Amino acid sequence: MPQLKVDQGITAARTIFGKSCFDAEKCADGIQALRHYRYEIEEAKSDPAGGHIALNKVPRHDWASHGADAFQDRGGDDQGAGTQEGAAEAAARI
Repeated sequence: MPQLKVDQGITAARTIFGKSCFDAEKCADGIQALRHYRYEIEEAKSDPAGGHIALNKVPRHDWASHGADAFQDRGGDDQGAGTQEGAAEAAARI
């Protein structure tokens, strides 16, 4: 299976997330990783009042990203689920 780009992996994970069931005990670490998966916040450069928050284009790489990446890989297991067309096809099969 080819490796998905970050945005494709996130799309793939979102495609299957609502249809996934998790064992609260056995999946506790993975659930925590998904809860803490996030983008870095960039300093607002154009708004001195701080009213504008910008997110990086790439999620933060830390302990949570490893578990989230594993879940994204599961989303990409469906044929091409990380692409727009593949995500729609995968959602239709679920």
